[in-house]
Amino acid sequence: MSDNDNLEGLADALRLVGFPEADIADGARRLHLTWQSPRMQSLPEASRNRLNTVINTSLPLLAALHYDQLPALGRLLDLLEAIARRAAYLALLTEYPYALQRLVRMIGASGWAATYLTRHPLLLDELLDDRNLKAASDWAAFAENCRRQLATAEGDTERQLDILRELHHAEQFRLLAQDLEGDLSVEKLADELSAWPMYWCKSPSRRSGRPLPSAIARCRSSR
Repeated sequence: MSDNDNLEGLADALRLVGFPEADIADGARRLHLTWQSPRMQSLPEASRNRLNTVINTSLPLLAALHYDQLPALGRLLDLLEAIARRAAYLALLTEYPYALQRLVRMIGASGWAATYLTRHPLLLDELLDDRNLKAASDWAAFAENCRRQLATAEGDTERQLDILRELHHAEQFRLLAQDLEGDLSVEKLADELSAWPMYWCKSPSRRSGRPLPSAIARCRSSR
């Protein structure tokens, strides 16, 4: 893909890598709209070159999914627009093919994960770092972290609910990534999902007398 590509050229590129014929016209339009957007056009040349490399490398990976290629293309372009000004991420995806393969696999498998990653691009660090991705669950440490973060928002129920959602989604994301990497058997994944609620933000005491939503109340349950 380049600045000079028109819809016909983009369609030919998608056809060449094996996109389904029924998706080629829509895929070419989406690529063209993304590349010609003001955000992309205003990028420094080095970032545009890296982004171009990432997109061109991604197309055969997306085609190889053999399912939902067009939605996956849209999800990837949404993410790339979100991180386009973060040169470090573009460099990482350009220089380490396994990282891009992992990202495309996740985006193809889960629309929720793609949206969550687009909203929280810092999670790319965890997705692309084997030390984080392959780390065993430590639910006791997770519960302690949850208690500690809830304590920073004492008396602010809305912020506490936001904290719970953020922690919950981050763990969902981690388990999904491990599952997609083939690191979890069905039995192991079931064990993880069963253990998770047992440690879900147990708190040593209830320090507020006002009623709390059930999610926070569970986190402030007895030892």
